[in-house]
Amino acid sequence: MAKMHIYDGPIKREEVGQSVLFSATSNGSFAGSARLDLMERPELFGPKPQCYFANLSVSEEFRGNGLGGKLLDSALTEAKSRGYRYVLLAVDEDKEIAQHIYNERGFRILPGIRDGYDRMVMVLDLENRRPGFAAAHMGALARDLARVGVEA
Repeated sequence: MAKMHIYDGPIKREEVGQSVLFSATSNGSFAGSARLDLMERPELFGPKPQCYFANLSVSEEFRGNGLGGKLLDSALTEAKSRGYRYVLLAVDEDKEIAQHIYNERGFRILPGIRDGYDRMVMVLDLENRRPGFAAAHMGALARDLARVGVEA
């Protein structure tokens, strides 16, 4: 088992095409990264802009010490500062730690919606992050996704 390290360094931000990358290194080695894909998809949500949290990866020795949460928080701050309302992501059912991080931030599973790789789809409403809101208001969002071909 690898030795655990606490990450207290900066999170680097870099724009690449339609994405914003967030990365963390320690002594020149990879510690973690995340990617936020910026997209305008009015056919899905009309005037409710959304983006996609596409990737979260943390090196084994930095897991369990908050680096994944810092990377995700950097992406959510970016999304909100750009005026996005929703952040979508897809996660495998067996990725319980990732699901825990997402749930802590207010993401909710869209029941019955799967992506093209049979992963669960989760959504965060950046304007209404209080507990319980997502469950009460995400039905219409799930229907919109199903309407444009996201597998149910």
